[in-house]
Amino acid sequence: MYLDINMAVLYISGMKTTVDISDILLKKTKEIARGNKSSIKEIIERALRQFFEN
Repeated sequence: MYLDINMAVLYISGMKTTVDISDILLKKTKEIARGNKSSIKEIIERALRQFFEN
């Protein structure tokens, strides 16, 4: 598994992060979120947790 996220801006105080991902990944993430009735944030956080656990 390979994760490639380019961090553009990191706001430490509010813990908001801007990431630059491909349009295809964003589209798939939106589809998964919609199908699971969850947010894009939840899908990305879940994927990151799984990535770091392995």
